[in-house]
Amino acid sequence: MVDFWKGKNVLVTGGSGFVGSFVVEQLVNAGSNVTIITQSKNDAVLNLSSLLNRITIFEGDLMDASFVEASFVHQEIVFHLASYKRNIVFHQKYPADILRINTTLAMNVLEAAKKNNIERLLLMSSGIVYGNESQSPNKEEDGLLGEVETAHFGYGWSKRFTEVLARAYVLQTGMKIAIARPYNVFGPRDNFDKESAQVVPAFINRILDCENPFVMWGDGNQERSFLYVEDLARGLLDLTERYAVCDPVNFGTNEVITLKELALLLMDIEGINPELQFDMSKPNGLVKRNCDNSKSFEKIGFQPQYSLKEGLKKTIEWRRSNT
Repeated sequence: MVDFWKGKNVLVTGGSGFVGSFVVEQLVNAGSNVTIITQSKNDAVLNLSSLLNRITIFEGDLMDASFVEASFVHQEIVFHLASYKRNIVFHQKYPADILRINTTLAMNVLEAAKKNNIERLLLMSSGIVYGNESQSPNKEEDGLLGEVETAHFGYGWSKRFTEVLARAYVLQTGMKIAIARPYNVFGPRDNFDKESAQVVPAFINRILDCENPFVMWGDGNQERSFLYVEDLARGLLDLTERYAVCDPVNFGTNEVITLKELALLLMDIEGINPELQFDMSKPNGLVKRNCDNSKSFEKIGFQPQYSLKEGLKKTIEWRRSNT
């Protein structure tokens, strides 16, 4: 892998963010000349403090097509990781904004990649593209079946549209595009904001705050698989190198757990035993959201290196030290 990336000019949108910062670390370690696009240099200082003298930072807005096009000049490979997303409450409240912004970002990135003859492009999709008609675990060929979950309507359709748009550009230009569909990524540097955090950081916040009783939405039997962020970052580099053929690939684990079991696991790690309660007036979300991981293994030999428990311990340690 290092030989492929050594000396390459690589740009990462959202490079100062949660997933992006780990991708940037791996690219720098592989010898790439890395540029990131971020809306705030403060985020880069926060998440990439040890690499600030080894990367180039472009501060700007990806909604500005001219800025995106100018940023792509002299780049060889682009990772498009910037995305407008939060938690289920936010997604229910702002579906139109989420759909509009994410599709605009994708269109600007693809057009800039075309005009600048980018050699390879990685687009981040999501496991949320799978609809209610998809079998579980989800297989890639079912990604556009039926309607996406109502609670994630705007986000799910924005990622579906990104995939379809990528196919259109490949048909017209022959671009090399890799498409990743990650599932429930978590780890250090995640969003721990109490109003918008997703399930793992939200649960960790509440566990560390000693919430008692610990109230869960729905019945707690929703099945999920969670992928540690370092594993995903490694997979994204491998996918871009070895399988940039505009064919979506799931990234997840075979370690399936219910949300109730996740809460209990976190309590066990912390050595606490609060009362667990269930609020059935709140939405459950999909009963099952986990993926078939056979294609990622077949195409690039992807296998997660971190167990869920190992990843949770590292995430809790980071949360204690940084928030």
